[in-house]
Amino acid sequence: MYPDEIKNKAFQLYCLGWSLTKIARKIGVDWKTVKEWSVRKKWREKKERIDQKTGEILEEKSVDWKSQTIKQLIEIRDSLIKRYGKAKTGNVEQLTKAILGLNEQIALLKGEVTQRGEQEIRIIFEDV
Repeated sequence: MYPDEIKNKAFQLYCLGWSLTKIARKIGVDWKTVKEWSVRKKWREKKERIDQKTGEILEEKSVDWKSQTIKQLIEIRDSLIKRYGKAKTGNVEQLTKAILGLNEQIALLKGEVTQRGEQEIRIIFEDV
């Protein structure tokens, strides 16, 4: 009988993608014992549930990050327009490029295809 600490460590290594043989070597247990634990405790099913939940959490966090980043970029863009909207001609060209760049980043984060993105897609498909 092995302590739960050893079994839990084995399961953690399994979740990290380690093979049963490698886990057995690492924790100093026969691989057949590790195999028995994996079957009896349904490691595969548990790992699948953990992976699914992890994926859902990461997707949710990604959406939150995108929303916050879009909001910040829009605020920066609007601030630039407000502050430098009546700038001299030389500054207007630089400002326009900056605003167009921000607009492109906003569109990309929203999942929209930009003109540059369409050109890149065309190039990729022409090479195929």
